[in-house]
Amino acid sequence: MTERSTTAAEVRRWFNTTEASRDRFNNWHHTRPRVAAHALGQAALVVNALSSAAAEEVFRRDSLGSALSARGQPVLEIDDWRPEFALPHVFHHAVERLGRLPGWEEFRGFCEGDERAGEMLWAPAAALVGEAVGRGVEGSVARAAMRRRIGREYAEFVRSQHVAAALRERGLAAVTHPLAETVFGVDAWAGRVVLVLRDGPQRASELLFQAMPPFYFERVPGVAKGLPSGRDLDAVVRRLTPAP
Repeated sequence: MTERSTTAAEVRRWFNTTEASRDRFNNWHHTRPRVAAHALGQAALVVNALSSAAAEEVFRRDSLGSALSARGQPVLEIDDWRPEFALPHVFHHAVERLGRLPGWEEFRGFCEGDERAGEMLWAPAAALVGEAVGRGVEGSVARAAMRRRIGREYAEFVRSQHVAAALRERGLAAVTHPLAETVFGVDAWAGRVVLVLRDGPQRASELLFQAMPPFYFERVPGVAKGLPSGRDLDAVVRRLTPAP
């Protein structure tokens, strides 16, 4: 395990450098002071020392690929829920506290038993399910919607950790941090390269396109269906590694 952690201060120095990113950070800091107090003290040590094999084991054993595209009866207030603490804050907290990447059931148990995770996720999720039931949604339907909502983001988190770890193992210094993800839209990065791991509009490119020196955006292929192949990751490394 590496002994060097990635801190929130480093994330700010790296990404809070354009007018757009500063506006985004300042608004977040002003409107979510409890979240900011937590996130700015968060260091990413364990998460950036994970192996790709550990992340792949969790992803495949817990069928997280299915969680990325799971469908069910919609519950609008749950499907569109934007909790005070964005879910990556809780995921990173769990990894750093446990010292490993937990499986889905272990993560759920951690959230129920850990005071901090309970405040960030378990209690507000239970309250929202209760509100849905109170307006007439069947309890099993509301609980299933919440599992899908959290499970999809956990699958995306584990996938990001697998990609970052696999690239580290191939020689790229890829890292993640919850502040980078939740505020600046950066799932993972390696130096000036922002690794794009999701389809659709990218907040990071909108916030950072005027940065000097510039950031480069590298889309990792294969992630839409789950984990990228070793061949896809090798191709990313070749594109980002200067010729001798």
